[in-house]
Amino acid sequence: MTYVRTVSRSGPEIPFQLTSVDETPAPDGCDGVWQRYVITQGANTIVGVRCGLHDEVTVQLTDVVERLNMRFTKAVPTPKGARGRPAKSARPTPQPDESVKTPAE
Repeated sequence: MTYVRTVSRSGPEIPFQLTSVDETPAPDGCDGVWQRYVITQGANTIVGVRCGLHDEVTVQLTDVVERLNMRFTKAVPTPKGARGRPAKSARPTPQPDESVKTPAE
């Protein structure tokens, strides 16, 4: 289970970072080795638990932090109509292909 506590809004200029990974008792009804982790971004904190050995969980969480940072640094506003193709005004007007002969009327 992951809990997110947002204290303030930090801009994308402050990267997420893995602050700590510590062994913790297994949650009720679960077995195995569990790790409690803390990810921070400025005043924002994400706290959660994952099953696995310290090294395994650290590798997984490092990947999560990298993806969070990529997601939030790419958050650049796009102009209207820029969802995969240019807006109509930016598209070239189709020109008739002179190599194709059309039947005379």
